[in-house]
Amino acid sequence: MLDWAKLEDDVRTIAQTHWSAPCKPRTIHGVRCDGVIEVRRDYWVAIEISKSDTLEKLRTDLAKFAAIRLAQMADGIYTECLFITSGTTSSLKETGRSANVEVMSVSEFTERFVGSAEYAFIRNKQKFGSAVDPDTGTKDNTSFAEVQYIFGRTGRSADIKDISEHLEKRKKLILLGEFGSGKSRCVQEVFLALTKAEDMFPVVAINLRECWGLQSFDLHFTEPS
Repeated sequence: MLDWAKLEDDVRTIAQTHWSAPCKPRTIHGVRCDGVIEVRRDYWVAIEISKSDTLEKLRTDLAKFAAIRLAQMADGIYTECLFITSGTTSSLKETGRSANVEVMSVSEFTERFVGSAEYAFIRNKQKFGSAVDPDTGTKDNTSFAEVQYIFGRTGRSADIKDISEHLEKRKKLILLGEFGSGKSRCVQEVFLALTKAEDMFPVVAINLRECWGLQSFDLHFTEPS
């Protein structure tokens, strides 16, 4: 079930990260907006986040944006306006464009400013630690044989699903095991499980042995030979 409050918070978090300024619900000249960012004194961003993808809802918000823009222009402030919906946007984009308002779905907004799906695709092509094909040295793509893990504090057994759910709750885990026991492959399977979840933020998997002293965060994809 969609957690609407979390989705709104996530949109605001992404927006303020992109524009490097706080994004908060705010009333501008008597009009309430789900998110407002003061990028500069003369340039603001106003965001409406909606569950609805109807033309009627869009037109209502376009009227709000028009009122905000008019009042802001009198103060010498240009306001960029975004309408973000959890529904579909195919029938709304042209209407928004005619009013100089960008219409985006939640997934379009996320990919524009975060790139979760792109990162997941590129990262999944790379090796996960020592989980490699012994003959070629490339990523291990053999079928995964389910194994049971043990939570040290409770002694309770766990599988990939349990570990993934644990991490989704933002809990920390340290995976211990002998060399060759499948720790890296576990990370690979957990990564795959988490990237299938509907989260606006990317799941990051780092091979620490290869990244010691790393000074750049750019991820370059090289097709395995």
